[in-house]
Amino acid sequence: MASVWVRRLAAVLLLALVGIVGVFVAFHSGPFGVDQAVMNWMVAHRSASSMSVISLISDAFGPVMVVMWTVAIAAVLVMRDRNVGRAAAVLAGVACAGVVTEVAKVLVARPRPPMQYHLATAEMTYSYPSGHVTGTCALALMTAVVATSAASRRVRTIAIASAVLIGAAAAFTRLYLGVHWFSDVLAAFAVAAVAALVVPGLVDAVLVTLRERLPDRLPEWIDTNRPRTATVHPTRVH
Repeated sequence: MASVWVRRLAAVLLLALVGIVGVFVAFHSGPFGVDQAVMNWMVAHRSASSMSVISLISDAFGPVMVVMWTVAIAAVLVMRDRNVGRAAAVLAGVACAGVVTEVAKVLVARPRPPMQYHLATAEMTYSYPSGHVTGTCALALMTAVVATSAASRRVRTIAIASAVLIGAAAAFTRLYLGVHWFSDVLAAFAVAAVAALVVPGLVDAVLVTLRERLPDRLPEWIDTNRPRTATVHPTRVH
């Protein structure tokens, strides 16, 4: 129970931080000092030889590809588990993170970094938080969390650390291409982390409720991947 409250508190704090920074960004003229410092470092360390690789990685983490990867991973989980429990958590986590990000983009309305920093295709949509990084981090974290739900702490830690590295790779490409500020990708990380902390429990609760209300043949597909106790029926006395 304590760990549940810790996760909830962490999620609230992260979401509050994203909101507070977003309010400041909405009324602040220009990037933070760290934003400009990171951008200057990226620009100073660009090279023509790495451009194609960075662009390829960035495209692989794009919204369309994240949707395709999410659907593919969910399909694999359904076929493996013979139920929709873990697949639903991954789908819901990525979707919720994406919705929060798009709402934040509209509310904050932060312009992209100046065009002079952009490499490859110029991007004109709002900048805070990064959609690329949110989607990639949410997918990686949700997959790591649900895939290791019954694993040891060591395996779970390795999986989550690997997910963070994948998200960091996506963030690096967006910074390298000059299409996001550093605070954009940090906010994206926070939104994805909130989804990973909150959504699995919410999905679990919804599926438990559905399983109690659906016809007898369907509950085996509406599973939370937890051991279910057998129902004991009283013996009739004739």
